[in-house]
Parts: sequence; structure tokens; C-alpha cells
Amino acid sequence: MQHALWRHLRDSGHGLVAPNFTPPHWWECDVYSITEMGYAMEHEIKTCRGDFQRDHLKGDKHERLARGDAEGPAAFYFTCPQGVLPLAVVPAWAGLREITIAGRIITVRRAPILHRQKVGTEALLRLARTFCGRFWQLREGRALLTFARKEAA
Repeated sequence: MQHALWRHLRDSGHGLVAPNFTPPHWWECDVYSITEMGYAMEHEIKTCRGDFQRDHLKGDKHERLARGDAEGPAAFYFTCPQGVLPLAVVPAWAGLREITIAGRIITVRRAPILHRQKVGTEALLRLARTFCGRFWQLREGRALLTFARKEAA
């Protein structure tokens, strides 16, 4: 689901798209994106209705989104497989996107703009550190795998 969302966002004007990223002073986002204009968007993936119903257990996150807290995203989407969430249960402060069996993204309801605060330097630096750390972990893993293959030969 993250890959389908990444492809959709990449093709629709999001300059940066990161899976499992935690912005400063916020919760981990299933997918976090920054538009070309510099606004953050959170994409919360829900695989079933029960997962959606448990989402309120994240402390005061929903209240902060409802009041447009500038530490949170400028827009918020719930993203789920097609037909999982009826639009009637999605809060007014959130948009809804569905993923079809073919992996296509359908925007059922656009997310409203929660605030006009652009992404700051702190969030960009954290995003850069996260990407750099993941890159080096992947590279280290490949180097260890290559070394193990040479040792086995």
C-alpha cells in the first residue's frame, strides 16, 4: 500500500515522500509527504475498519488535527483498501483515499487545509537524517551480504 501511495504522490506534485517517518513533535506517519509548495501531508494507512476504530488511542492526535495544530500536517488523509471505510465515519478534518485491487489511488474526499504553516528546517533536517541513516543501513547490509558470499566461495 505504501508503494502505491508513493507512486501516486510522486506523480501528483509531492517533492518528498517518506514511509514510516516521525516529524518533530508529532506521531509516526505511515507515509509523510511534502508538496512542491512546502506543505506537509500525512497519509495514515488503515487496512481494516477495526484498525481505523483503534486510531483514537493515539492520545490527543485527532484533537490536534481537528484544531489545525501547526506542528501537525497541513492536510491529513486516511488511506485504505477500496470499500473498507465508509465516508460517513471519516472526520471532517481528514480526507479519504482508497486503493483499488489494481493498485490505483482514488481520492474519495480531498483533505481540507488544516493550516498554512510550511515545513520548517527542523523537519527537513530530521527527514534528511532519516534518509541518510536508512541509506547507510541498506548499504551496510549489502556490504555484509557481499562479504558473506565471498567468504562462502
